Amino acid sequence: MKGAWTLKIYVGSLVEQRQNPPFECASAPPIELGRAMCKRACRSGSCEILLEMAEFRRDLAGGWAAEDGSKALLVEIASTAILVSLYQKKAGEMLIRRRRALWNAPKKSARYDTLRNRVGFLQVELGDPGLGSTYDLFFVVLSAGERYRYAPISEATRTDEIYVLPRFGASFFDAAVGGDDDDAEEMRLEEQAGLRPLVPYRRSSPEDASFLKSMVEGKKF
Repeated sequence: MKGAWTLKIYVGSLVEQRQNPPFECASAPPIELGRAMCKRACRSGSCEILLEMAEFRRDLAGGWAAEDGSKALLVEIASTAILVSLYQKKAGEMLIRRRRALWNAPKKSARYDTLRNRVGFLQVELGDPGLGSTYDLFFVVLSAGERYRYAPISEATRTDEIYVLPRFGASFFDAAVGGDDDDAEEMRLEEQAGLRPLVPYRRSSPEDASFLKSMVEGKKF
């Protein structure tokens, strides 16, 4: 049902509150939902979006610059989504413009000990919704141990210590027909054009972030 009510989502010590959420819930208002209850109660999946946003550190939003100076990355937190934009500096081209990104928190009980399971990352779909390959952005710090080069960030990690590692993820067609299929490979190369090489990003200056946001919004100087 819809009405004038507040949805409270508890994720750790963080509480997300939304007035008049744009989705239907099976519980009568007002409601307070934990993660498991929220998954069962909300039908449209929008509740999951809020959970993702609640787990994403707010100070990770803003500008990030490729270490080789080739690209600039902008992460924005909108009312109901995390948005990612990518700008190629030399060509003056927007490679990604405000695409919705899904936050994937580290999987502490994952069966396989991989970077994708150990580290939190934003996943941006490049092609058609539900079909395209992905541009995955892993938020990491340099590891002090010998086993791994990178380690997950913590709540106490400063943003100037963070590296954002870009990686490509498989598309629906890759999974369905295999990565060696000619059509799937052609689609993947087209979607990923301009995004290579995969160079780590570091926190950019506020001025760079402001410039990138102006480019994304189409403002002229």
